[in-house]
Amino acid sequence: MRKFSIVLGFGVALVMACAIPVFRAHAATSTVIDPTVTTNKPSNNGTSFTNVFVSSSTGYAFYRDSTNNCVYAKTTDGGTTWGAAVTVGPSTTCIRVAVWYDRWTPGNTTGTFIHIATLETTHDDLWYDRLDTSNDSLSTILDISSSTQAGRYTAGATVGTITEGTDGHLYAGVFNTSDSYILTCSANCTASLTNWPEIGNNNAWLPDANDWMIMNPLPAGDILNIKFNIASSTLESKMWHEASSTWDANWTIIDSNCPPNTTYDGHFGTAVNHNSNFIYLVSACNIATLSANTGAIRTWTYNPTPDTWTRDTDVETSSTLGLTGAKIGLDLNTGNVYVVYSGRTTPATAATANVYYKISTSTSMSAWGSRQGPINQTTTDIYGARIDGMSASRLYATWVDVGSFTLNGTTITVFTPNTMTEAAYRFFQNQDSTQVGNTFGSTNASSLIPLAGNPFRLRMLINLAGTGIDVSGQSFKLQYATSTGGGCDTGFVGETYVDVGTATSSAISFYNNPTPANGAALTANAQDPTDGTNAIDNQTYVEQNNFSNDISKVLAGEDGKWDFSLINNSGSPGNTYCFRIVKSDGSLLDTYTNVAEAQVDQAPTISNLSLNGGQSITLIEGTTTLVVSTATVTDANGFGDFFALTGKAFRTSSGTSCTADPNDCYVATSSCGFYNCAGNSCTAECDYQFQYFAQPTDSGTPWAGDSWTALMQASDTVLSGTTATSTGVQLLSLLAFETTSTINYGSFSQGQTMSTLTATATIRSSGNVSMNVNVYGTNMTNGSFSIAVGQQHFATSALTYASGTTLLANPGSTVAINMRKPSSTANIQSSTFFWGIAIPSGQMATTYTGGNSFIGVLHSLPWPQ
Repeated sequence: MRKFSIVLGFGVALVMACAIPVFRAHAATSTVIDPTVTTNKPSNNGTSFTNVFVSSSTGYAFYRDSTNNCVYAKTTDGGTTWGAAVTVGPSTTCIRVAVWYDRWTPGNTTGTFIHIATLETTHDDLWYDRLDTSNDSLSTILDISSSTQAGRYTAGATVGTITEGTDGHLYAGVFNTSDSYILTCSANCTASLTNWPEIGNNNAWLPDANDWMIMNPLPAGDILNIKFNIASSTLESKMWHEASSTWDANWTIIDSNCPPNTTYDGHFGTAVNHNSNFIYLVSACNIATLSANTGAIRTWTYNPTPDTWTRDTDVETSSTLGLTGAKIGLDLNTGNVYVVYSGRTTPATAATANVYYKISTSTSMSAWGSRQGPINQTTTDIYGARIDGMSASRLYATWVDVGSFTLNGTTITVFTPNTMTEAAYRFFQNQDSTQVGNTFGSTNASSLIPLAGNPFRLRMLINLAGTGIDVSGQSFKLQYATSTGGGCDTGFVGETYVDVGTATSSAISFYNNPTPANGAALTANAQDPTDGTNAIDNQTYVEQNNFSNDISKVLAGEDGKWDFSLINNSGSPGNTYCFRIVKSDGSLLDTYTNVAEAQVDQAPTISNLSLNGGQSITLIEGTTTLVVSTATVTDANGFGDFFALTGKAFRTSSGTSCTADPNDCYVATSSCGFYNCAGNSCTAECDYQFQYFAQPTDSGTPWAGDSWTALMQASDTVLSGTTATSTGVQLLSLLAFETTSTINYGSFSQGQTMSTLTATATIRSSGNVSMNVNVYGTNMTNGSFSIAVGQQHFATSALTYASGTTLLANPGSTVAINMRKPSSTANIQSSTFFWGIAIPSGQMATTYTGGNSFIGVLHSLPWPQ
């Protein structure tokens, strides 16, 4: 087969630019598989598969040849050349052949049998044969319907089918006007027809007709029978329930108006997704008259849970072609869906037909690519266009040219085998979320992980080369090992890996965060690991093995990303651990570019912590005072591992858990820092602005005997922390206040006395104690003239002059103002003194001045509140 490399090269460049799957386009060059097939044209039609590729090179094509035998031809070079026909049918009156390959059934990954059902008109019976593809041996052909069914097959009109259930049971059947039946076999299927009993009976299929049937496997061994009711132009389905050995009582309508064409009968097909077990259905509809702009190719998806059909996007709508048939195939790697269909370019002219295909990359067939083809070399009348149903290596299309009666075929696409690489990783702080916290290290760099008892997160990338994998298409598990050599190597030399489990008895295990559920979609983070410029397909948050790409497909050149929630249960400081992803069966990925490596952290230590250099703290009245705590912080991992430093300065009895309060607890965050760093240590400093009213601890105060202490907390990049406290120091009493600068009595006449005390002076506390005040004064003078100090009276309220207290000279008298200790800058304590004066008769008229003094006196205990 000739390939145009320039087309392929351009296709690859376009795919990379657009980040869509790689499809290998082939020129319209086809191969003649058999130059002489049956001239009974309808015998080339059918619903079931007739092509099987067991690898990218080896394939089988089943058909009815010119001698009216049902046969197969084999290729070992990907369809370039085909061998001679090998008979599989019972006689020269074989009219139909249908096949099912073991590995088309979900869950069967090792089977080598192609199961063959043939119809013949000598006895009007259904026959079973089996081809073992490991050695091309055929079983003895068995008439499985001879003793139980009354067949009256119409050559070219009756269509049979065969499938294999997920429990390994085989099912074969046919709809016919005389007798419709489904036979099953659970074991020894080539030994005796008694091993093929009927399930249900003819009443299950009434009304009888030469309708078209396809059967497909469902979970739990159930089977879905899809029927094209020709008379009513209806697509219908009915389920066989293996557990109860019953069929559904009624048919489920899939499409109630899909007029068929009985010349090109059997023009619908199915495929089964191995991951979801969805069944994909395609059918040509509105094609009874093969008129232009009326035909359509419709698609549907069957979901086994909850047993529903969904109408999907049409492959062709109001097609300009005279559509004659459609079949569906599936890329088992990516889940991409391929529909091959035939149609006349001039709808009324049989000899104008070609074969085309379209691709849907959506698992719900929500959109289709552009029409590809024709893939046939010769425009002619075409019957029985087919594609092998489910393949991970090659999808191959066949059709019969009834102008020359040749069986022809061509490759639709070849799937490059997938290779997987553990490409990148990064460690993070744990969060109770599908999001992660701070990074614990750089991408693809050996990291630190927390001390025993602490969780952490690991995000890893798997790069995919090849064709790609479908949603849930590959299952993996995470493993870890202890590195005895102090590092992790991609050859795993010297390490013994074990699966990460959930038991806390192992050094490393999965960690169950309370909120996110295992398998939830992870939340991407700007610090996530990357793999060059590759697109990242965010997958799941993982709390247990196994895990898969349950969120989206991972296509060629892309990376799947998973988020592992882990905990260090018992790893000692300095221990090194390696983490790798393997397939769920334990087999290694193809390549390990970067193996995740982490060492258990060694926590920092704090020494020589002091507050205010170990000296008593003296405050400044009415403002703040800078008080500093210092220490030496050391980390065996180097000073570059330091991450955060916080501190507290607090009255010792308030405790380390005190909350910020300017009276007894100061908290430092942004005012802490590392300085003079070298090697494994730094000087750590936290600065505090003590308010003037911070609680004193010297004698005569309520907190006498207590002290002030510094707390310092240092943490490293993986949030391992250490705490230290200093020895206590005294915070001294500050007996301070502010007062009015002048007392202005005004002007008086000789002998005049103020009736009430109206002049005022206010005292405002600016220290950290409760106090009273001692008051005294001096004579008021002007040169040689004076007014005696006792002429002034005062009180703490507006009394009459006579009721006031006589001002005395030094040392004066103590006034119990009971001023409370301030507790905040918004709660300034104050006391007002009211003053008055009496001017003696005959006093010289002039301006007199003097001085009155206020001396703070520490209040005795208990202090007023």
